[in-house]
Amino acid sequence: MRNDFAPGTLPDQLLTVMEEQVRGSPALLAEWRSAWAAWPGPGRDARSEARFREWFLLERTSESLGAPPAAVWAPQEIGEAEDDPWARLLGSRFGVFRVETEEHSHGSFLTDLWTGREAQGVALPAEAAEQLLIVGRLA
Repeated sequence: MRNDFAPGTLPDQLLTVMEEQVRGSPALLAEWRSAWAAWPGPGRDARSEARFREWFLLERTSESLGAPPAAVWAPQEIGEAEDDPWARLLGSRFGVFRVETEEHSHGSFLTDLWTGREAQGVALPAEAAEQLLIVGRLA
């Protein structure tokens, strides 16, 4: 599966810029710190921090902004092309996905177990098998 949010990718760079904007705003920084203190989970590792950052910037409605920061700060005109990082960020979704088919030449068919939404044509590693569960963000 393509990791659109890996360090150094355009979506990751946008997340970094947005995080810097949050840290530059006293109100948003207070929200960040409060949300991080309440963030569930057994540990505070790099994956937990990355998931928190995605959630805070893409999903969580900010008290001071009235919407998730990405929705507020996104440009008015967003391209539909797959290479537009804003389109990939705003069109992404976090979920628990079950691999339904493993047709690697055309991509796999996934079902989000939380919402029932489906995704087709997802590129997965050759060792992925049907019924495999994947927790992550699809762009």
